[in-house]
Amino acid sequence: MAKRPLKEFEVKLVEEGVEVSIVADRIKPYRYLITTDERHPDAKELARHLEAGLIEAKETFAKVGISEYLERHYVFIELPIQYHSNQYTARKI
Repeated sequence: MAKRPLKEFEVKLVEEGVEVSIVADRIKPYRYLITTDERHPDAKELARHLEAGLIEAKETFAKVGISEYLERHYVFIELPIQYHSNQYTARKI
């Protein structure tokens, strides 16, 4: 999992789940629609966790780890604030 410095981000609660956009040191942002699953059954809690972790990363200049396994609809987002799972059910948007 490559860790990258965070430049900016947006976390938005939507009807289908949580939309997250992360701009790191690449030109193209990482954009995902993350849906609830057994690991993360509450979309509001999921959005709160992602936003808190991304705020922490930006304020402390911590790097964020992102890796994709899109064939299985997974994305892994490693944040400075630990959570019970950094594996999310997601698709690129």
